[in-house]
Amino acid sequence: MQENDRAAGWVLDLYEDVDAMDRERIGRWLSATYEVRYGNNPPIRGREDALDSSERFWATIRSMRHDIREVVIDGNRAVVLADVTYVRLDGNSITMPVATYVRRSGEREIDRLQVYADLSPLYSRSSA
Repeated sequence: MQENDRAAGWVLDLYEDVDAMDRERIGRWLSATYEVRYGNNPPIRGREDALDSSERFWATIRSMRHDIREVVIDGNRAVVLADVTYVRLDGNSITMPVATYVRRSGEREIDRLQVYADLSPLYSRSSA
C-alpha cells in the first residue's frame, strides 16, 4: 500500500472487518444513516438493510480478501483501490480489481460507501 499508512489505519481496520464477513464486526462501523451503493444499483439506506444485503452476498461465496493497493485520504473521505480475491462456493478463487469511496462520520464510523466493481466474473462458469 502507498500513501500515509498512519492516516489510512482506519481504512485497513475497516477492511479487516469486511473480510471477516461478520455482521456484528461490520455493523459496528455503520452509522444509523449509512448508505451503500454498488455500481449502477440503487443505494441501500440504513444499517440493517445494508447488513442484510451483505449477508445475502456472503451466502454466495466462501470468503473474500482485500489486498489494498492504494488509499487516497482527504479528511474523512478515502478512495481505496484493491485487488479482491473471492473464493466461490465451489472452492475456486478469482481476483478482481475494486475501487471504493468511503466517507467516515466518526472515529470508527462510516456513513457512506460506494463500490465500483464488475462482479460478473465471480458468477460466470467460464472463469472457474
